[in-house]
Amino acid sequence: MSKNYKQQKKKTDNNFNARTPSKHNSKTGLIAPQEPFARWENFFRKNLKIFFYISLFLTVILGIYLFDVKIHEGGDDSNYIEMAYNFLKGKSFPSWHGEFYSILMSLPILIFGLNVVILKIL
Repeated sequence: MSKNYKQQKKKTDNNFNARTPSKHNSKTGLIAPQEPFARWENFFRKNLKIFFYISLFLTVILGIYLFDVKIHEGGDDSNYIEMAYNFLKGKSFPSWHGEFYSILMSLPILIFGLNVVILKIL
């Protein structure tokens, strides 16, 4: 092998090792600090539960805030409710889309009646 080839191979191996991510610390689960985003990664690993509960809280708040009880005449919600009601009364079997969902919605209609809030939560 030529001397140039060995020098080039050594440079390539050094570059590869520099780019290879280091291993996690098995005791703490943190990443070695030489990686580019290691500080952010370690911060999120340490505060994982906090971020989970914050995102869960925001999801619930936004879900409540954006909840709309109105039934849209041309929307899917009115079609699903109508198909579930017709299935429950034995008038027709849901056939064109969301067959199982309409059958599933017939159970709350059977228990609670046509309570739009409960049906919209489903």
